[in-house]
Amino acid sequence: MAISGVGSSAIFKFIYAYRPPPLTQIGFLNGLRVTGGTDDNGNPCKNNIIENGEKIDYVNDGCTQPIGWLQQRDLTKFTSFENITPDDSFLSWLVNFPLNTVLLMIIMVWMYTGFAMIVFSAAIKAVPSEITEAGRIDGASEARIFLSVIMPYVKSTIVVVATYLTVTVLKAYDIVFVTTRGDFETNLLAVKMMDEFSKFLHFGRASTVSILIFISVVPIIVLNIFRNKEDEAL
Repeated sequence: MAISGVGSSAIFKFIYAYRPPPLTQIGFLNGLRVTGGTDDNGNPCKNNIIENGEKIDYVNDGCTQPIGWLQQRDLTKFTSFENITPDDSFLSWLVNFPLNTVLLMIIMVWMYTGFAMIVFSAAIKAVPSEITEAGRIDGASEARIFLSVIMPYVKSTIVVVATYLTVTVLKAYDIVFVTTRGDFETNLLAVKMMDEFSKFLHFGRASTVSILIFISVVPIIVLNIFRNKEDEAL
């Protein structure tokens, strides 16, 4: 939460960055494909080395460690784990669907994991120790105490966090705009709305998309209101 979506997206864009050979790879993941890691015999794993402006392919079948495995496989052709085979190309991470969608989700998870952890930690610490001790005395395991005692007690917190994150995802704009600009099948309603408004000057379409976002959020807000009333009644 301490960093904006734009800042987070910029950081991860450098991680996913791709430059066509013979340009030097500046992205962290493609940098791993250039050098790093060792094979089963301790020899360095290499792939797609640039020498004198030319790409030299080097495939070491012994590179079974995670970095070596990443170096030898082109995940842009990902359809299933059985179809991942060694390839001599660099990875253009944000181009191919559905891999790019997963990578954008990772940015969102990285941004809000800390927020969710802090809120849940505070809620769990607020659970009276007498309740958990009573469960232990009755012979309940720690897993049973967590599922049957702690989880119901912090249910309202779970609903609040889920509501906040759901609304955040529905109006997400900065992550997609900074990384892919909505291309390669990664477009979202918020990005579409801004494109229609500022790029194509279709104000009516932009208004329609904004209404769709509003309609999507309303049921969540209504459910949350009813949930709060139930808590107050208790």
